[in-house]
Amino acid sequence: MRKVLLLVVLIAFLLAACAPGDSASLTASPAPVSAEPESPFPRLSEDGRIILTVGAFRTDSSISSEGDLSSWTWLKNAVDRFNGQNQEYLVEIRDYGDAASADKLYQLNSQILGGDMPDLLVTYGMPEQNYARKGLLLDLYEWFDKDLFFAGPLRSMETEGKLYSVSSSIELVSFYGLRSVLGEAEGYSLDDIYGAWECFYTGENAFIPRFNGLYTFLVLAGMRMEEWVDFGSAVCRFDSPEFLSLLNFCKKLPGEAVTTQSEAYAQSKLSAEQIDALCVKNLDALLGLLFIQGGVGNVLGECAGYLTPLEGENIVYVGIPGTVPAAAGCIGELPLAVSASCGEPDGARQFLDSLWDLKYRQVYENEMRSIPLMRSVLEDYIRFYREHSARTYIDENGEAYTALYFAETLMPFRDADIDAFLNQIENASIPVPYTFSMKVDPIIMEEALAFFSGTQSAEQIAKNIQTRYSTYLKELKQDG
Repeated sequence: MRKVLLLVVLIAFLLAACAPGDSASLTASPAPVSAEPESPFPRLSEDGRIILTVGAFRTDSSISSEGDLSSWTWLKNAVDRFNGQNQEYLVEIRDYGDAASADKLYQLNSQILGGDMPDLLVTYGMPEQNYARKGLLLDLYEWFDKDLFFAGPLRSMETEGKLYSVSSSIELVSFYGLRSVLGEAEGYSLDDIYGAWECFYTGENAFIPRFNGLYTFLVLAGMRMEEWVDFGSAVCRFDSPEFLSLLNFCKKLPGEAVTTQSEAYAQSKLSAEQIDALCVKNLDALLGLLFIQGGVGNVLGECAGYLTPLEGENIVYVGIPGTVPAAAGCIGELPLAVSASCGEPDGARQFLDSLWDLKYRQVYENEMRSIPLMRSVLEDYIRFYREHSARTYIDENGEAYTALYFAETLMPFRDADIDAFLNQIENASIPVPYTFSMKVDPIIMEEALAFFSGTQSAEQIAKNIQTRYSTYLKELKQDG
């Protein structure tokens, strides 16, 4: 579903060193409990285990009318697995309803601020920063060693230097181009990228395949939304030089999406990511989009898939355009917070610890279907894959080398490719909203249309967005 939704808008885990066949016997999860005040004393299940509660929104009708959010499915899988293994604690889910419902969010806020907070919260769709500033959430840095995790993604989850919620798995968003076109740099400012674009553009090629100037702006602005808006303090920064620079940069790009020769050739033969790579290789596009998301396939195989059309071309990653040094985007999956008043912190920590190996996300045996936050989990998986899927190849100079094999149609995944992938994860420090590819902020969209149609200046549009968003944030703060 995420993949389909991404394409609509843009065209517009693990086996942690475990032997094959090793799986836990899972029990059915208990029915979601109602959001009623808890007893001050531990509640016990019928088999004598201490009950923990985790609150979450089940659906978001603004994203999908078909049913559950992915995060709800992952949560249910995680709860099933934990309850099937843990003899001391039993986790129950509080269903808070539709994440897109203002009434449901108001009810949730009223309950939580009234002292009725579950032991854990899936913070997707919730005003996490407000809860943190009111002292309602535990700083998880009190529990975990930073050095165990990928630094960039962990940093993307921080609020004012503290870790109030954590995701055991992430999605990665970045852009790349040919080194021969972009050159070598530690970071690529918008000026750097536009300078390369001026030299590159012939009138028949694209900045990013399927993107016109407006969509480029909406996607890049959406990826950096947390740079412009602090929902916790109700402050926005749309009148900043960085936002103005992004507006002016995107206005210089083609007003219509360019259909390149590479796209026309490959439309029915390759995936969108592979078409991007082919366009970059053939100099039909300056940048390609790298989006590694959970549930689509083996994360290493995904990388091999988009590298294959490049046929060994030397590429450079620019992260999210405009970040210096170049930083990729990070989307947290199943973000979990712990109540500061949790009566059973040991149980809450045991539940979080049960998620690191990502087996609750595993779809097929021996395939990692998402990027783990814990570095050793991915490193163990890479070692496992090397032991079971490495082959010897001969390069263009007749030299033998060893690389990971995925399919005859995919390029071998070399050590250098693995190192580049790990480096992208390590530098994925830009927090990208979970919904960036699914829906566009209506205020930004409305004002952006006026700017790209040429009726108002960048300065006026930025001022309009700043004024309207400030009013919106004040209303949210009053309601919360």
